Amino acid sequence: MTYTASHTSPLGEVLLSSDGSALTGLWFAGQKYFAAGLAEDVCERSDLPVFEAVHAWLDAYFAGEEPGPLPPAAFAGTPFQHMVWEELLRIPYGETCTYGDLARRIGERRGSPTSARAVGAAVGRNPVSVIVPCHRVLGASGALIGYAGGVWRKRALLELEQRGISIAEAAERPGTCGMGAGRLLLERATELYGVTELSVNEQNPHAVGFYEHMGFSTYSRTETDTQGDPFPLLYMRRA
Repeated sequence: MTYTASHTSPLGEVLLSSDGSALTGLWFAGQKYFAAGLAEDVCERSDLPVFEAVHAWLDAYFAGEEPGPLPPAAFAGTPFQHMVWEELLRIPYGETCTYGDLARRIGERRGSPTSARAVGAAVGRNPVSVIVPCHRVLGASGALIGYAGGVWRKRALLELEQRGISIAEAAERPGTCGMGAGRLLLERATELYGVTELSVNEQNPHAVGFYEHMGFSTYSRTETDTQGDPFPLLYMRRA
């Protein structure tokens, strides 16, 4: 029997699955390979001890606290995939490695060369997001690529681990300036809704500078805002 439960995280709803004693899946709603391999005749049961342990672990993790030992996990996969997922668990909190680094480690264990592409495919199939930290793997140049849950989530998880930035409503908004929250929100809007154009108050030079830094350029201007008030708007577009 396979059991499921849901968890509300700052990065969206999460689906959990278990065989009754160990965690077998953790997916963000809408991610690539969502609920892959999950049987149709599942039973929702949120009171399982393993789910309670996962809820507590995730709550502590997203609060920026020490989450404690990893909940027990057991998941189906090929021997090669299991080898890759085991290596993911060896990447320390707050640190990263590249797909090439991971391929070299796997090659040493197997005693034969292993391609970064093959490793990347296995990383992408990781069925237990966050807990098995596939978000800590970067492209060769350090680029944030290849995350099934979306690049904006990958950046948020790394910002949480490396800089203590969590996703929540800020009590003091000015205190969050320069901490990366705007970049995260813009990346989410771009990835989820395909945003390539926006308007910004010309009298807000910090906002204009931010969008220019993010690759937007002005293509039009109006003397008033959309309500007809005397606040000039810049219309910006990113290729």
